[in-house]
Amino acid sequence: MVGQTGISKYLVQQRQAGSVEDLWGVTVEAFHQLQITHLLYVYCRGYLNTPEDTILLTTMPGWWVEKYQREGYAAFDPFFTYCCQTYEPVRTGVEYLPDYTYLNEKERGLITEAAETGFRSGTSCIVRRRGLGPDFGGWNLGTTLSRNDFESMYKSRSRQLRLLSLHAHERITLLTGRDQEEVKEYQEQTLSERQIECLTLLSKGRRTKEIASELEIQPVTVEHHINLAKKFLNSTTREQAIARAVIKGIIEVN
Repeated sequence: MVGQTGISKYLVQQRQAGSVEDLWGVTVEAFHQLQITHLLYVYCRGYLNTPEDTILLTTMPGWWVEKYQREGYAAFDPFFTYCCQTYEPVRTGVEYLPDYTYLNEKERGLITEAAETGFRSGTSCIVRRRGLGPDFGGWNLGTTLSRNDFESMYKSRSRQLRLLSLHAHERITLLTGRDQEEVKEYQEQTLSERQIECLTLLSKGRRTKEIASELEIQPVTVEHHINLAKKFLNSTTREQAIARAVIKGIIEVN
């Protein structure tokens, strides 16, 4: 099992990558260490969501990607319809198909066909929800594992998976340089010493009460510092704030 120390190595390598191609290579290796064999990153930019406005990175076989594009599967892909509507992880893959009785024939067929590549179970990790603006998308993290084996793996590795996903997304955003003014503003942001302490402990898996006890402050004060850090880092979730703080070199995950 890859521990937090092993993940830290990949986070450093992600941060050092000078191109999206190099970053993707590091990210694929890191996820493989966590048993993620079928990796998809899709991020749509702009209201039109044209191919030119969409970033697609995947380890799915070439024949599958070609068929997906040729048949227009994106128009009814459950990942966009359901997964991208919530930040909560949504289970994916044919092993979970019996849970989703509301899916129509085309949606079920797409999931079933994906199983031909070996994608049997997985989960989503959304970095921006659909409906919050023109940009949305995230990760579909797939495996060849059975449902029970995947749940066992995810129980112990969910934090590492989410941190890797969010960190890679932030690096892709910076490397593609869509909005240089936003990037400049983001890079110039600073956090207070107490906010850094709270984020650092949060990255180690500490809960609010544990952080409060260690820093000898009230839990409500911890929440205040974390919320301020999220605001400064333009983050929606705690995990995203940690990922952005790591990228900026504000905190180290070890």
